[in-house]
Amino acid sequence: MNQTPVGIKCEKCASIGKPQILILSKTNILLILINSIFISIGLGLSLSLFLWIIWNFLPTSNFQLGNVFFAVVIALLGSQVGEIIKKISRKKINPKIRIIAAFSMFLTWFSSIIFSNFLSLPLGIYFNIINLIGLGIGTYIAMNKNRN
Repeated sequence: MNQTPVGIKCEKCASIGKPQILILSKTNILLILINSIFISIGLGLSLSLFLWIIWNFLPTSNFQLGNVFFAVVIALLGSQVGEIIKKISRKKINPKIRIIAAFSMFLTWFSSIIFSNFLSLPLGIYFNIINLIGLGIGTYIAMNKNRN
């Protein structure tokens, strides 16, 4: 007996072939990964510019409220990262795509830290517990957008 996407089948029935939505070659994975790296770096730049605008131009009387707002933005960005990865992968179903989505979310956050360093923003904004929870939620959302 073999496990298939639709259930357990005998050897003969399971060897008929896989649907195209399940077939993901190494070349496809590499192209998805390269595209997601460039998109994540661009989103990281946008995220750091957004934080710079908030930090320099809006009155921030409550630092914790700003952290919660920024954590919500990071969490909502997970939805966009997940959708972008889904479109890049042409809606293929594979657990490796979920890993790429999680990596893309982390790379977006990490590249935003690097760009924020160039913009002279305090890096403590990224490393407090509220924003790390936002990053976790965003990663979870990005991975679930690419569920199998």
